[in-house]
This record gives sequence, C-alpha cells and structure tokens, in this order.
Amino acid sequence: MKAITRRLDRLAMSRVAISSGPSAAELIMETRRRRLEASGQCFVPSPPVDDTGCRTIADHILRARQASMKRQLAKELTQ
Repeated sequence: MKAITRRLDRLAMSRVAISSGPSAAELIMETRRRRLEASGQCFVPSPPVDDTGCRTIADHILRARQASMKRQLAKELTQ
C-alpha cells in the first residue's frame, strides 16, 4: 500500500510540473509565429471565434472556417 501511495504522489507531482508550463496550443502558435517571422511574413493571431450554440466539434470547425473566410474576404476587399 505504501508503494502505491508513493507512486501516486510522484505522478501527482509530475502532473503539476507539466501543467505549469504553456499549453500545447500556445506552443504551436509560438512555433508558427517564429516560422512566419523567419520567412519574412507577418504573424496575425486569429481572433476568437464566437462558438455560442456550437453543440458538436463539427459545428465549432464550421464556424471557425466561416469566420476565417469572412476575414479573408474583408482583407481582399480592402486591398
């Protein structure tokens, strides 16, 4: 029983160490930003998508794609 308790304590401590760092999404965005800046392009983070009423992952993806298309169209119209 003592060995199980020690192992659970070690797992809990390692989980705290992992969760204190940046999230996977933050790491991906930082990598993308660095890659774009290295190639001379400008990194513009996406604004948050209003996912009110999204009931499934497919709804969320669809709304994100629609928002992306609206931003792209607005960008083309201003040029």
